[in-house]
Amino acid sequence: KSTHICSRIPRRERCGARNYDNVTAGPPNIIKLHHAFIDEDDVSLLLEFAAGGSLYDQLNLYKKLPEWQVKKYVRDIIKALEYLHNRPSPILHRDIKP
Repeated sequence: KSTHICSRIPRRERCGARNYDNVTAGPPNIIKLHHAFIDEDDVSLLLEFAAGGSLYDQLNLYKKLPEWQVKKYVRDIIKALEYLHNRPSPILHRDIKP
């Protein structure tokens, strides 16, 4: 059994959202996109659920992370970006934040 979450993005912020429908399989450090629903105002993404929350959630909870954990996050982010940029149809993220 898997758990999913649906995220709504205002249409004006969806720059390039149509490119994400091909990213359903990849390295484990990329949340899987299962489906995108597009209407006049919003884009809704059906995403794999990340039980640990986002990096932003972790920073808000702990305020300061140990160096080993920061190194792991940086390594995972670099691997994810490398995967996205080296695809036959590269995907650029344009808005990386914790």
